[in-house]
Amino acid sequence: METEIDKIDNNIENVKVLKRKVLKKEEKYKEDRIKLIKNLENMIGLDDENRGKFSYELDGNEELKIYLKEMLPEIKKMYRCSQWMYFKNKDENRDEIGLLKSILKTEKYGIINKQQNGEHNGIKKKYSCFYFIKDLDMSELLKIKR
Repeated sequence: METEIDKIDNNIENVKVLKRKVLKKEEKYKEDRIKLIKNLENMIGLDDENRGKFSYELDGNEELKIYLKEMLPEIKKMYRCSQWMYFKNKDENRDEIGLLKSILKTEKYGIINKQQNGEHNGIKKKYSCFYFIKDLDMSELLKIKR
């Protein structure tokens, strides 16, 4: 004869079987994310040898900014982005370069900002340069040896 405890145990096992695994956005949209990143890298002009861009090059890339604006519904669908500053700011204060950085950081890119000498519009001075490196482990680079 089945006791009350046995019935409860059977019900718990049945409930566990009924639960389905919900895929995370990272798993669900893996292929779409790869395509997006490849498109962004091509638009920025990144390749295996050239991983850095000056800030004025990114700011002046209107094609990239338009592409990111057009892709906003897809980006919202593929990423958990409610905490990204781009979406927290009001529309007039939104910066597409910030959105680009958020996407790349989510995809485990290390972004290093460094001051470099450069020339833009005939003016020589130090400019910010961003280096985008995939799977960069900053903790390994910044370890102090004792």
